[in-house]
Amino acid sequence: MINFDSIIFLTFLPVLIISIFVLKYKKKSFMYILFWSTLFLYFIFVIQYTLFPIPVNAQYLSVMREQISFSTNVNLFPLWVDSKFTLLTREHILNTFMGVPLGFLINYLKRRNILNIFFLGLAFGLGIEIIQLSISLILNYFYRIIDINDIFFNMSGVIIGYVLFVIVSLFYSKLIDEHFKHNKLTQFIYNASTGKQ
Repeated sequence: MINFDSIIFLTFLPVLIISIFVLKYKKKSFMYILFWSTLFLYFIFVIQYTLFPIPVNAQYLSVMREQISFSTNVNLFPLWVDSKFTLLTREHILNTFMGVPLGFLINYLKRRNILNIFFLGLAFGLGIEIIQLSISLILNYFYRIIDINDIFFNMSGVIIGYVLFVIVSLFYSKLIDEHFKHNKLTQFIYNASTGKQ
């Protein structure tokens, strides 16, 4: 098995450190770098949750290839065409929640509109499934369930996160105006809330 812990220090943390230096070179503010780093760490969590562990043991793969077929672990049909349609399962809820931080946090780096968020959510969900499918094809074994419905729920989560950002921003900008004595954090949040980044 390739475990997430075995590669985090070799790949993701160096990328994070280099990215921070690049952002500082571009003269981004400390608060921008803080929110960007938070979003980066969120993506690391998503990668850990959706892609790892990856089985590489030849004997294990040989056994599992005989037991699991394409039809078993790949679903290309939307759940609403299934006769056993169930809207909210634990898996659906988790896939929805997974997209919420992205839809919320991305607006503190650059304000998006609903169309941008829709395509961002679609790319987010589609990207996860494509990577899972690619790894499965390389292994010649579907180590994860590839489900078109996951794309829908991931995208829904991103849209929900955006709606939460709009609501929070509306209340924040009403409660705290530009004459408020801001610190760096409250000023950054206020600017993002009012579209003044």
